[in-house]
Amino acid sequence: MTKSTKRASARTKTAVSNPEAELLELLEHTVAAAALTSFVDSMRSLGFDDAFVVAALLAGAGSLINGLPEKEPWAAHLEQMAGAARAADVR
Repeated sequence: MTKSTKRASARTKTAVSNPEAELLELLEHTVAAAALTSFVDSMRSLGFDDAFVVAALLAGAGSLINGLPEKEPWAAHLEQMAGAARAADVR
């Protein structure tokens, strides 16, 4: 995977800049991106096509969302992303 994967931090943003917190968030992002890239690369090396990899990632996201107390914002965000993907699919 060549693109960096962005994810939402579990930490809330504060009005005051905290360099230590910013470095921790950068580290979290870097580790998460590396783990995701490693997962995708591993699945591809095992012969799984991109459609299967996406399905596995979406299943994981669905499981995470189901465990959240506030599911609606994340479910709506996934639906919005799906709509954007459908709109971009011009074959």
